[in-house]
Amino acid sequence: MTSDLELAARFDYDFLEIPAIVINTENAQAITSKEDYVQGDLSVQNSDFDMDATSMKIKGRGNSTWGMPKKPYKVKFDKKQSMFGSSYKAKTWTLLANYSDKSLSRNYIAYEMSKQMDGIAFSSAHIFVDLYLNGEYEGVYL
Repeated sequence: MTSDLELAARFDYDFLEIPAIVINTENAQAITSKEDYVQGDLSVQNSDFDMDATSMKIKGRGNSTWGMPKKPYKVKFDKKQSMFGSSYKAKTWTLLANYSDKSLSRNYIAYEMSKQMDGIAFSSAHIFVDLYLNGEYEGVYL
């Protein structure tokens, strides 16, 4: 290239918006344990399937992943909940941090593939979300 070239780009950021899970623990208590639950509430925002603040408890989860800077969590509701329009209802839901997967896509791809396979009776419900914990943005979770 022997001359300067100037390019202008326009982006529509709407496609980057993903649902947000907002968790507030009692007294903004930190989640520091995989054994002990912390009481709080969870709401879903920025989604076709918004959910008002619902009572739940939360704790850490994982083995090696619990030691990583971005923590995975286990959420337990008082009664079975459907999330994001899924027909599946459960008391317990998992927020995967995917810290060691910089693409954030390996688990997502595995879950999507299992949905496509014949003979598999169950595939985990999954969706990318932004996680806000006690007012702090934690990152993209699955």
